[in-house]
Formats: sequence, C-alpha cells, structure tokens
Amino acid sequence: GMVRPLDQRVIALAAGQVAAWAEAGDAVPVSVNVSAISMQTEGFAQDVLQCLDEHKVPRSLFQIEIVETAYLNATNTTEDNLVMLSQAGIVMSIDDFGTGHSSLDYLRRLPVRFLKMDRSFVSGVGVGSQSDDALGEAILAMGRALNMQVIAEGVETEIQFDWLAQKGCSQVQGFLTGRPVMPKDFEAEYVRQIF
Repeated sequence: GMVRPLDQRVIALAAGQVAAWAEAGDAVPVSVNVSAISMQTEGFAQDVLQCLDEHKVPRSLFQIEIVETAYLNATNTTEDNLVMLSQAGIVMSIDDFGTGHSSLDYLRRLPVRFLKMDRSFVSGVGVGSQSDDALGEAILAMGRALNMQVIAEGVETEIQFDWLAQKGCSQVQGFLTGRPVMPKDFEAEYVRQIF
C-alpha cells in the first residue's frame, strides 16, 4: 500500500531538483519511473501537474516512465491520465519494453514518445548472437515504424554501444555512460560540462 505515496514523494523530490537546476540556469530534463498502480489512480495526472506548478518546473523538463504492464492493464482512468499528461507537455516512455506482454494496440493508440529496450535484449547484441541481434533490430524497427525513439537500457560495453549506434538507436543509458550519482556529483560531472 506504499507505492502511491512513494511515487508522490519521488515526483516531488525530482520536481524540486529540476527546479533547483533551472533556477541555476541549467535546463536538465529528468525522467521518473511511476508505478502502474499510480497511473491507474483517478486524479494522478492532476496531482503531477499541480506538483510541477508548485515547484515552477517547465513541463518540457519532466518525463514519466511506466512499465508496459500499465498499458496491458489499462483502464479508462489510465488512458485519461496518460492523455492529460501528454497534452500538458509531459513526455511518456515505456520502460523495460519487451519483457511483459506487449500490446501493440496500446503502442499505436497511447501518447508515448519513447520505448526503452530492456537490458535483457541489449546484453547480447553485437557479439555474434543472431537471435539477440534480430530482437534488438526488431525493437528498433518497431520504434521507427511507430515514430518513437528507442532508448537502450543497460549499455555496459563499447561493443553494445557501437552496435546500437550503427543500428540507429537514438539514446542509451547504462554504466558505460554513467553510474547513479547524487545530484551534487551529477552537476559537477555532467551538468556544468553539457548544459
């Protein structure tokens, strides 16, 4: 019973951090994972937008990731929340894509801009595994066909990175590009150099 309050707390903390960076002149987008339970809660979208307004966070800097099971169990409330957030300028991603029971109908209908290719599909690409390469290429092709960008999760080697770049993957995340760090360390390592 703690997932909804936890989601609210994480959203508030993330909004506060984005606001602090924006006040310092750094427009750093942040993506927050949200549980399917929260997404299926009436009023969730309004709560998120209110939190962003309270912190004066530009909506273009706040992104939401949900696991594809949220789509699989989508109710009218889920769809209403997704549409409201999307219309407000919040970018939506499907996290761990390919690990659940993907509904292609939801991919076609709902306002999603990114597919996040699960690390289980990334781990074997570029090393001669025909099946891993084929699955990776299929997810990338599906993203392109649906006009979505694909973010590869769990990229840990140059071989994976090079294969994904060659196949047209637009973004990656993983230990190769950076490990989790505290906001202060993130600022010193990335924000001041990039933004």
